[in-house]
Amino acid sequence: MAFVTLSKEQFEEILPPEKSEVINDISREYIYEIPTSVKNLMVRIYSTVDKSTNQTRDRGEDAIRIVFWDAKNDRPIGKGKKILRIETSTTIKERIQKRIDIFLKDAPSQVMIDWDYVKAILTSRHIKSNFALDMYAQLETRGCLSDKQLAYILGETNPKGYQTFEAKVKQADPFFYHSYMNEFSDEENEIEEERIAIQEESSEVVAETPNLPEVFSVPSDIHLIPTYEYDDWSYPFDHFNPVQSAVMPHRKKDCNMVIGANTSAGKTICAELIMDYVLKVLKKRVVYLSPLKALTQEKYSDWQKRFPDEDIAILTGDYILSKEMQEKLNNARIIALTSEMLDSY
Repeated sequence: MAFVTLSKEQFEEILPPEKSEVINDISREYIYEIPTSVKNLMVRIYSTVDKSTNQTRDRGEDAIRIVFWDAKNDRPIGKGKKILRIETSTTIKERIQKRIDIFLKDAPSQVMIDWDYVKAILTSRHIKSNFALDMYAQLETRGCLSDKQLAYILGETNPKGYQTFEAKVKQADPFFYHSYMNEFSDEENEIEEERIAIQEESSEVVAETPNLPEVFSVPSDIHLIPTYEYDDWSYPFDHFNPVQSAVMPHRKKDCNMVIGANTSAGKTICAELIMDYVLKVLKKRVVYLSPLKALTQEKYSDWQKRFPDEDIAILTGDYILSKEMQEKLNNARIIALTSEMLDSY
C-alpha cells in the first residue's frame, strides 16, 4: 500500500476543467471549487498540496477532503468525505474523480441548512447562552429550527442588530470551519487504514542497548479506584480500569512515564488524569503530539468539552503558522499538534 505524492499540476489535471482555485490566506494547502447544478452550491476540494512546495504533504499526514460548500454564506454543508493518498486496487485519480462525480450527482438533493453545523455553533465553548442551549435542545428533539430561530444563529447580524452566534464563534476562532469539518472522519476506518499503511511501510528496528528492567506491571488483582473519588472530572463509569488505577498514584509525581497498553486500554484517560494536575495545580501547559492528523483533530474536539475552561489550540498541516495562529498557540494552555509541525512551532 504505497503513498502517493502529487504536484499542483498533477492534482489540477485530475479535476474537471470548470474548477477554480479558492483564495484563502489562512489555509496552507491549495483549495479548489467545482460548481454544481444548484445555485450557490459548490463542491470544495482540499487538495493537501502545500503552497510552499507545490506538492502534497508528507505521506500519512492527512487526506484529501471533499465537501459541499454554501457559496452564498461561505460555510460547509456537512463534513464531507476523505480520500487517503494511497494506491489500492484503484488509483488516486480514479477515486478523486469518482467522488467528485458522486457529489455532483447528489447536489440537487442537498439541504442547504447543515444541522450538524448549527449544533456545533450552539455547543461551541465560545457561546455561553441559555438561549443557545434551549435552541440546541429543540433541535435535538425536532430535528430542525424555524427561520426566525436560525436568524439568531447563522449569518452576521441577528434581527436585533447584534452578532449572530455564528459570527461570535468565527470571530473567536478563525479556524472553526477546519475544526468542524475534521471533528469526525466520514470515511470508515480512516485512522486504522493509516495505521496499517504506515506499519506496512515500516521496517524492523533492532535495539542497540540492553533490555531495560521492567519497572512496573499492572497486577491482575489491582484495586480498581472508584471514579466518585476523583474530584476533577465526573466520568460516566463507576471505576477506573486496571491501567488507569495503576497510573493514579503516580499522577502527581515529577517523572517521565511510558504507558505500554493495548488499543482501547484507556491510555487517553490516563493522560487526562495527569493533565488535570498539571493544568490546575502546577499551572503549566500541555502539549499533545500525534503522528496522525485525524487523531490530533479528535483529541482537540474531545478536549473542548473535557477541559471547557482551558484555551486549546491545534496545529496540523492544514494550518498556516500566521501571526494570528502564533498568538493563539502562545496563549493556549493545551496544544494538540501533529509530529511534523513540532519543529514549526
